[in-house]
Amino acid sequence: MVERNTTFLIQNRQRGRRIDAAALRLFCDALAGCVKPPPFTVGVVIVSDAVIKRLNRRHLGKSGATDIMSFADSSSSGELVISADTAARNARRFGATFTGELCYLVVHGFLHLQGQRDETAAEYGVMKRRQDALFRKVNSRCCNG
Repeated sequence: MVERNTTFLIQNRQRGRRIDAAALRLFCDALAGCVKPPPFTVGVVIVSDAVIKRLNRRHLGKSGATDIMSFADSSSSGELVISADTAARNARRFGATFTGELCYLVVHGFLHLQGQRDETAAEYGVMKRRQDALFRKVNSRCCNG
């Protein structure tokens, strides 16, 4: 049995898109088994564009929807808020499945919670490489590639 220091709590708070909760849970459990941070709890909340637009304005002062927002609540917990609508558009744009895009965004947000930044071109490049490598590693363990 793999010891997991990270726990993911998934909530679907939108009704516009069907979420494959079992596949998302499987991926999050595999991600928890691949990383060795201190004990950490991550809330993953799936919302609509309307909700994430409000959060984006309130917390970042930006207008419009975004795919994911990460909130570090403490050194041992955080929350990832993912727009199902934006994730679906991104999946079509990048030729991915909707569930695959949700999983990819979980990795992105998790890296932010671990302190990874992507505000400059250099930071973005480093984070993108880490995100892609971790996504491939977790995907190959839980989803047969």
